Amino acid sequence: MNIKTFQKEVEDLFNKISKKRGEKHTEEEIFIHLIEEIGEIARQLTNKKLRKEKFDPKNLEEEISDSILFLTYLASLYKIDLEKSLKKDIEKLKTRFEI
Repeated sequence: MNIKTFQKEVEDLFNKISKKRGEKHTEEEIFIHLIEEIGEIARQLTNKKLRKEKFDPKNLEEEISDSILFLTYLASLYKIDLEKSLKKDIEKLKTRFEI
């Protein structure tokens, strides 16, 4: 699946969820959920470093995936073409680091 297709699928999914719950997700709600997910990533990374017995690699995978979904939908709400933007940023990094 390419990024454009993924972004459309995520947007459609969140629109269906919004329809089911009877109201559209706001940018603020999506951002708050994104921050919650990033906090859960931080918890797992802290566990890996400081509380090894609590580290759950499967949970880390889920939280990263959740974060990508919320971030992708946030981009859609602001009409950002992620595929185009990511390609541009990759080229910028290649130039900066002479790769």
